[in-house]
Amino acid sequence: DSLYVMSVDFGPRGRKQVVAGLRKDRTVEQLLGLEAVFCLSLKPAKLRGEMSEAMVMIADDKTVISFLGAPGLKVGDGVIPKGFVLSTALITYDEFKKKGLVTSGDTVVFEGAVLESNGVVVRVEGIKSGSPIL
Repeated sequence: DSLYVMSVDFGPRGRKQVVAGLRKDRTVEQLLGLEAVFCLSLKPAKLRGEMSEAMVMIADDKTVISFLGAPGLKVGDGVIPKGFVLSTALITYDEFKKKGLVTSGDTVVFEGAVLESNGVVVRVEGIKSGSPIL
């Protein structure tokens, strides 16, 4: 099947189980030790019988996928669009998709605001501008 069931360390936020449909795009070896941006504000959901407590954030331009990264951040740091306030409310995956995060050059934007944390901008490589974040 296309899913990986991963145990991901979020530092002070604890370890969470993440179910991701990445088998066709990445090997286990490519995922081990990967530092990426995750969405922790999703409501936990069962995917093919496995509980997923977070979502790895990727950009997809229909030809290639790219993980969002934020070199310089500590594990567990939160990222939000510049000028927005971090919320503790949990949302569903469908609600997340409606938010409309997209790539803009090598950055990620929401309503024109760049996704960042403490001045560190979230980056994405090799993806066409306007590609959705999934």
